[in-house]
Amino acid sequence: DSDGIILGIPPGNAVDFDPAGPGTCFVYGLSYTGNLNISMGDNLFEEGIDISDACFDLSDNSLTIFRIEETDPCEDVDGGIVELADGGTTTTIIVDGEPDLIEFTSDGASGDNFTYVVTDSDGIVLGIPPGNTVDFDPAGPGTCFVYGLSYTGNLNISMGDDLFGEGGTISDDCFDLSDNSLTVIRIEDNGTGADLSIDITADNLLYENYENTVFTITVTNNGSVAATGVTVSAPLPEGFVYTSDDVSQGDYELFFEVWTVGSLDAGASATLDLELFSLIEDMNIVVETEVLTSNQSDPDSTPGNGANAEDDYDFLILMPEDEGGVGTGIGDIDLALSVSVDQTLQDLYTDVDYVITITNDGPDAAENIAVFAGVPEGLAYTSDDPTSGDYDLWLERWTIPSLDAGASATLTLRLFTKAEGTIDYFTEVLFANQDDDDSFPGNGNGTSPQEDDEAVVSILVENFPNAVLNDADANNAVPITITEIYPNPTSEMLTLEIESLVDQTANLEIYNSVGAILKTQPVFMDKNGTVVNLYVGELSEGNYVIRISGTNILQRFIKASRP
Repeated sequence: DSDGIILGIPPGNAVDFDPAGPGTCFVYGLSYTGNLNISMGDNLFEEGIDISDACFDLSDNSLTIFRIEETDPCEDVDGGIVELADGGTTTTIIVDGEPDLIEFTSDGASGDNFTYVVTDSDGIVLGIPPGNTVDFDPAGPGTCFVYGLSYTGNLNISMGDDLFGEGGTISDDCFDLSDNSLTVIRIEDNGTGADLSIDITADNLLYENYENTVFTITVTNNGSVAATGVTVSAPLPEGFVYTSDDVSQGDYELFFEVWTVGSLDAGASATLDLELFSLIEDMNIVVETEVLTSNQSDPDSTPGNGANAEDDYDFLILMPEDEGGVGTGIGDIDLALSVSVDQTLQDLYTDVDYVITITNDGPDAAENIAVFAGVPEGLAYTSDDPTSGDYDLWLERWTIPSLDAGASATLTLRLFTKAEGTIDYFTEVLFANQDDDDSFPGNGNGTSPQEDDEAVVSILVENFPNAVLNDADANNAVPITITEIYPNPTSEMLTLEIESLVDQTANLEIYNSVGAILKTQPVFMDKNGTVVNLYVGELSEGNYVIRISGTNILQRFIKASRP
């Protein structure tokens, strides 16, 4: 070292200095005869040191090695934290053809360059805005996320890229994403105004004396405009006393037993957790809640009218815990149904997965359950996948042997769209061996659910011959387009020209006019353009549809007779 203390005597003429860490050292040459008498830790220049048994001589000069700690060239690049200009990290807009300009701000960002990046839920880049304000209305309904990105060098990402993809190079040099993202929820303008609905649940439907039960009341605005002046009734049921409350917004007034919610944006929800203590036993308890007031009219309910058939009213029934702890023992169940699809706008000649979920809220097990799961006009059966029980297509019935209290089962019914227009899918519980607390299985209320053992979902089927539905959120798909198909009509060979934003592999599927798949051919789609030749000579004359699997890209063609 600089004091002459020996740090090492290497066996050759090459040394790795990295393990020594930062600092400075000096290298001398030493010629000697006899034995070497020095070692690590000795002072090479100490007066009287016996370097060797005989003769020795140090080199006339020394080499200097500077060991400098590596610095991270990217340590000064920071994505910071992003926020909406008016505060918060989540906002909701109404897709109504009018501009919805959302402004962003960033705090703590540093680096040569900074930009905002808009992605879908899978990180696929939907846009890189030139500034900090974006009009989200043209994107249509869906949800997207906004990140801040600091970088040096050139930006190497564009629309369709995966922002979080492995091996991706966002910039030539250094980059850093913001520590958080903003969420922009885009709701379609359905013309309903404010539409409030309410739901109540309990952490345990079997109560015990001198024990707490937590009731959760959720109010949701399903409409297209904000609701203001919202209040909700949250009365203490007979035999229960107040312990505590926790609201996501607003205040709960115990004296009036009213939750003042205030304003609720379109698409937003608020919750009240009400913890109550039981001073009663051996009787069933009804717990009710209702929207009391709103400054806006509601299209399907009237606040404060006490009508239990409207969606701004809900209730549940608590039952006493018996000695065995497994319900009343007299066969009480509470079956509830829901049905959903991945999106309400669907293309003609495509599969739609209807997910029907049945839940038994107890307190006893339900047995010998049957659920109506039909195939409405305009749809055709493709497949079914129940998690419990069996589906009978002939009877259009899903049967479940048993369902424990608190358990759920699902049926995924895949149906093929073969007609345009609105299609309502209604499902209901047909029967069970036990009595249901709040509904009557199989009472046939029609296609408008009146009880919780009924459910409905509607889809709109339209013809989208050459485009992905909605935006990239709709099917989590990378946009693809069939730009040309020729000759059409054709007798043997069909040629397709396909454009894709990224390289990807998919299947070309050919369907007949009733939705049956007749042919599948894998194809690699190059982002620079792809030409595919498809032999269709084995098909009979008629009209057919080509679909790119995993998307709603469709193209029709006519199979003609051979010349």
